[in-house]
Amino acid sequence: MSGFSPYPLSKNEYYDRLTEKIIIKTCHKNSVCVDVGAHDGKILALFIRHCPLALHYAFEPLPYLFKLLVRKYGSACQVYKLALGNKAGTASFNYVESNAAFSGLQTRADIHHEKETTLEVRTDVMDHVIPLTIPVSLIKIDVEGGELDVLMGAHQLIKINKPYILFEFGKGGSDAFKVTPQMMYAFFKEVGYEISLLSSFLHLKPSLAFEDFEKHYQKGDEYFFIAQPVRNTSV
Repeated sequence: MSGFSPYPLSKNEYYDRLTEKIIIKTCHKNSVCVDVGAHDGKILALFIRHCPLALHYAFEPLPYLFKLLVRKYGSACQVYKLALGNKAGTASFNYVESNAAFSGLQTRADIHHEKETTLEVRTDVMDHVIPLTIPVSLIKIDVEGGELDVLMGAHQLIKINKPYILFEFGKGGSDAFKVTPQMMYAFFKEVGYEISLLSSFLHLKPSLAFEDFEKHYQKGDEYFFIAQPVRNTSV
């Protein structure tokens, strides 16, 4: 009997399944992975399952989720109670109590009728926390619009290790941080990366031109992507 649900997948469930396939495709048993915005550890658990010989890194600023991650995964992962971004210090963090997945360093304008409160959290940059000598293979970033700040704070790690990068990018979150498709695309171009849809990456299809990336953003039909070093298509 198949272990898959007989019901249609939600978009997030669809992305989770593709993410697992990407982990299997790009990582080995000793590959180091990083989960930024680890939440309850669903993706972190996949890192640990498929890369059991590595010590992984996870970042989650919400205290109760941080404790959960330490309890469940602390033996296989270094967990930090931090909100990663592009500077170190402290910041106000908008905790959406009725839907914690929408919590972040900025308040989403598209959140309505949710119970929200503000917490003081520590912030830092990935380049300060993870030694640049650690051979990071894969990074997943889901921080409700702050993805570009996280990437900017990991600039050196990306340049040195050239990991695959799974990242969320869509309206609502990006609007709160005033990040445009042009800004996100330009960052990856500067570090020598290209952006693909998860399914296209798995089927070795061409990466997204900027016009296509922006079109997906405007339509909202895709909001989770993978970036990788630009491939040499001339051979």
